Amino acid sequence: MWTAASEDEQVLKTLRFLGIPFVIIDRPVGRGSGYDLVAYDGEKAAVETVRYLASRGHRKIGFIGWDSQVVSSRVAGFRKAVSDLGLSGEDCPIFLGNLSRDSGRDLAFRCLSQGRVSALFIGHHHIGEGAVMAISQLGIAVPDDLSVIIYGSPTWAEVNCPAYTVVRLPDTEIGQQGMSMLLKKIENGERSPEQVWLDCELVVRDSVKDMWCGAGTTHLHNE
Repeated sequence: MWTAASEDEQVLKTLRFLGIPFVIIDRPVGRGSGYDLVAYDGEKAAVETVRYLASRGHRKIGFIGWDSQVVSSRVAGFRKAVSDLGLSGEDCPIFLGNLSRDSGRDLAFRCLSQGRVSALFIGHHHIGEGAVMAISQLGIAVPDDLSVIIYGSPTWAEVNCPAYTVVRLPDTEIGQQGMSMLLKKIENGERSPEQVWLDCELVVRDSVKDMWCGAGTTHLHNE
């Protein structure tokens, strides 16, 4: 099994040339066809997250994330939801940077210094570490002053006070189905490529304010 860190399809060509059975997991590579794949639907998860924030009365939602084609579906989902919901693009700014804590901190400062957004969608949990630091340094209270949702489910998001609402990726399910697919491919030889897309889960905790009532978010479920 292989998780791609870029859009370069050369590795695919090499594996095929060597006759090595393989399954791509986590995210597609290149055109996303012609090979076995088990991945998560990143765009759908981002759309549902923005819709959740909108259902809690948020109309000004910022997005900060990793500037990489590898996770571009998350940005695409954010843009799609903003458009579908009729939200203002100006009120829903996007800031992209490197995959690092420092970048997350800088992106959060840039987004929040404008003072417009009531919610921040953090598009990667590594960036989230720096973003949370920036929120604290700015003296912003979560969720009273700012609602926050993080893409990914790091341990620190759960133990933080308040605990952060997150988009949990189906990592275990991807691994299980990917291995099952690979074993089937080894046992049965070449066949038509199979592609499986799994849904992410919005884990609702305490970091989103319900703007309709001014109180903390109503839980869909508890962990």
